[in-house]
Amino acid sequence: MDISLDAVVQKVKEIIANQFDLKAEDIKGDAEFKKDLGADSLSMVEMAMAIEDAFETEEIFSDDDLDKIVTVQNAIDHVFTYFTRKGAAS
Repeated sequence: MDISLDAVVQKVKEIIANQFDLKAEDIKGDAEFKKDLGADSLSMVEMAMAIEDAFETEEIFSDDDLDKIVTVQNAIDHVFTYFTRKGAAS
């Protein structure tokens, strides 16, 4: 699987939009999950699971990772870094 940064951005924003009942085009990278999107711990776990399902892996996020993800861009960077380390990013 070869994943581009654009594909990660598009898919992660699509999942966030679905999770938080927003339009993907309205989601900004600097939006904070808790402050701007109203996320709580459960919705963060659900979002992480949805991202892992979309990319067909269960290894992207650990429990500790979710504590460090504050913004949408943090989530995008985390997912792309995961695939870069796996040698699957382009």
